[in-house]
Amino acid sequence: MDERYKKLQLTERQSLFVDAYLENGGNGAAAARTAGYPKKTANYHAHQLINKRKILLALEEVSKSDVLIAARDERQRFWTSLMRGTNKAGEILDVPVPLRIKASELLGKSQGDFLERITGGDGGPLEIKGVEKEKLDTAKDRLASMLVRRMNKGGE
Repeated sequence: MDERYKKLQLTERQSLFVDAYLENGGNGAAAARTAGYPKKTANYHAHQLINKRKILLALEEVSKSDVLIAARDERQRFWTSLMRGTNKAGEILDVPVPLRIKASELLGKSQGDFLERITGGDGGPLEIKGVEKEKLDTAKDRLASMLVRRMNKGGE
């Protein structure tokens, strides 16, 4: 296993996912399949993996060390300049409107503007109280299998 991943305590499969994700340009399902997850559940596992803090840290770490990969702030500066139609010097560029809109969308996605956030009554995290762990686990399993079926119907 790569030394970069040992300090983050990634499993072999998680390390393979990170490498494949970066190599294929960010296709999570393809990276999950490359890491050995079944094709049928690759979308689900990709979603689960990409939301793990240590996976995100590994992706960030590898991206920082690879000069060919643009870091988050570099991408955001690029998308912002496209959206505004200016270069670093502030000069106006002839950027077509559809490209400006796409840059705005990518910038918003990268900053989480389009995520639905569910919070508790006080605006904090949602807490589930009074539910037995076994019932909660069963509900999570059912939801996960529903998501997998839905993703497979959409096909990849």
